[in-house]
Amino acid sequence: MRLATPAPSDAAVYSITNGSPTLNFSDTTGTIVDMVGYGIGGNPAGGLSSGIRRYAQNRLESTLPGQVDDPFLTSQDFSSASEPAGYGVIGAGDSGGPMFLNNIIIGVASASTIPRTGGSGTYATGTYYGLHTSLYDSLTRNWTTAALGVTGPQPLTFLSLPEPSTYLLFSGGLAALAFFRRRR
Repeated sequence: MRLATPAPSDAAVYSITNGSPTLNFSDTTGTIVDMVGYGIGGNPAGGLSSGIRRYAQNRLESTLPGQVDDPFLTSQDFSSASEPAGYGVIGAGDSGGPMFLNNIIIGVASASTIPRTGGSGTYATGTYYGLHTSLYDSLTRNWTTAALGVTGPQPLTFLSLPEPSTYLLFSGGLAALAFFRRRR
């Protein structure tokens, strides 16, 4: 990954899980995880604008078996006063945000049922769900670590990878050269 400007020297670096420890899934006793995102935020009482980094915790309720990576499911009941303080669920704009367990990345935000509200952040009461791609899934974890150039449990190092459009442009140029060469 290539950043537009160098990362600050004091920027935190996190490792990707190796598939342990064992996770507990339950809406009342599931493993508590930390989530970070920059998307649309809010709660039933009022709103927050988008583009502000937010942090919340939640419990791992389950996975969705049969999906490509058995994604992690979290939820928040906006009609219940019994939800613990600081709990949340991902929303629009949070895709790609990390899910942590003990400061190790175990998932990546991918989908939510919270509707886009035009940035008002005020939602109807009810239960909303969030999905995180699971890095406990060995195929997803292996692909992610290979794409980022990670070998083993050390902190992330980034590898520069061409965009797909670069490959398309390059192969189109080769095809044009082959075509004109063949015409001669």
